[in-house]
This record gives sequence, structure tokens and C-alpha cells, in this order.
Amino acid sequence: MEYNYEIVTTPKNIPAKIIINSSPEVVYRHWHKDLELIYSYDGSFVSYINGAIHSTQNKELILVNSGDIHSVDEYSKDVATTLSILISYDFIKDNCPEIDNIEFKLDKKNFKAINKLKEIHEEICGMYLNYMKINNKSLLFVEEEKSNDKFHHLKINSYLYEILYLLLNNYGIEKDIHITLKTQKHLERFKIITEFIDNNFKDNISLDEIACRYDITKEYLATIFKKYMGITVGTYLKNKRLKSAYIDLVNTDLSINQLAFDNGFPNIKSFINSFKEYYGQTPYAYRKDLENKNKLL
Repeated sequence: MEYNYEIVTTPKNIPAKIIINSSPEVVYRHWHKDLELIYSYDGSFVSYINGAIHSTQNKELILVNSGDIHSVDEYSKDVATTLSILISYDFIKDNCPEIDNIEFKLDKKNFKAINKLKEIHEEICGMYLNYMKINNKSLLFVEEEKSNDKFHHLKINSYLYEILYLLLNNYGIEKDIHITLKTQKHLERFKIITEFIDNNFKDNISLDEIACRYDITKEYLATIFKKYMGITVGTYLKNKRLKSAYIDLVNTDLSINQLAFDNGFPNIKSFINSFKEYYGQTPYAYRKDLENKNKLL
């Protein structure tokens, strides 16, 4: 398989997956719908985006557009610390409905905007690197709360809004609709298909229905979906339902039965088994642990 599709999961109150890594490893070719910014806080790295090589030096920033096939193949030998911010496609679309017609290209000549973007990344790193050093952590995923700040997500979200503002105002260009690369055509098709699933996963949709909607056979859809996404249609659909059910589980008092059916699971057994497989315990046990934790706050 040449590359995989990455399903990006985010904290419930932060519309981005944010990772600080002081011991980064090779990242193989993949793609996702989310916009990604990678900042070299310390050291340098070499990446490939849609076949083009990019050498990112110390204190430099690189941007990966939605749908770009990318990898990170080499880091500086002495030291390397990176900050990756994957901003949710849905968050961007909510704030810029025409995003499907826009892509971003960082212009380093725009010193004011690029320096502001770097400053934001430096501030985010500064919030966590000392903690990582004291606790001997080489990898950290930014969560919505810190032990001494339950409104931490508001600070992080303010950074995300400012990043999006800077990108849209300074680096947004009209997407080239005449791209002829076969792989890019596949990616655009799958972005449309996955968007349909994302918008309808709570309904009783099936492989047959999706294939019929896009005028392809279900066998062909199953084959190419697995090839270009790295997972089956069924697994993608299940993961969307599971993520939505999890958000409802931690934010509402709906019964487990209601959670299952509201989020498109065919039956309660399917929901419980899927939840346990992913989270390591049943939804009943997970909710109970969460309630006990909240009592201690």
C-alpha cells in the first residue's frame, strides 16, 4: 500500500489534534482531511508533500493542505523537537464554508504574518516543554484541561482562531481545479465520499447505498476505499459513530441504548463491543469512572 488515510481524533473542546514530540520518528506517507502545521522548535527535518521534497530548518514552519499526501523521512541527528497542529476540517468549514475551493501556500516574504504564526507555535511549546522535561516525557498530546487550569481549552482555542485568521487573510489562494494527477482525483473523490458518511453516519447507510450514490459498484468501492484509505468502509463508518457516541456519553445523561441508536449502531451489542475494543472498557464502566473522577474535582 502506497499511503493510508488518517482518521484524526480531537479532544471534545479543542478542534485540533496538537502533538509535541521531542523524540520524533519517521512518519510514513499518509493523508487526512485536516489542515496540518508542523513547526521545528528545535533541529530540522525533511518531508515530502505530494512528491516534492521540503527541508525545514530550525524555527521554521511547514503547512500540509487537506488531502496532501505527505511524510516526514528524516530528522537532524543531534536533536529534534516538533510541534504538529492538525486543525479539524469541520472547524475550518464552519468558519469558512468555501474552504473546499481554497488551499494555503506559506509565503515567507510576508514576514509579519509568518513571524506571528511562529510566535504562536513557540508559545504553545513553551506551555508544555518544561513539564515534559521534568516528567521525562518525549511525547505529549495537548488536552482540554491542565491540572491547575480547567479553562485551558479557551487559551488553546484562541490560538487556533488566530492561526486560521492569519492563514485565510494572508495565505489563502484559489485551489487549482485542473489538477490531472490520478492520485489527486482519487483523493478528491474520497473527500466527497467521506463527507457524505460524516454527514449521514447516524442513519442506516450501507456500502450498497454509498456505491449507488456515486455510480460505482460496491466491489469497486470496497477495493479502492481500502487501497487509498487504509481501512474498510465499514471500519470508517464504525469509527465515526463511535467518536460521536463517545462525545454524547461524556456530555449527556442519555442511556447507553439511546446513545447506540442515536449514533447509527445497529444494536446495543455492536456499540458495547466497539466501545470496549477502542476504549478498553464498556460504556457503562467508562461513564461510571468519569462520574467518580468528577466527584473528586
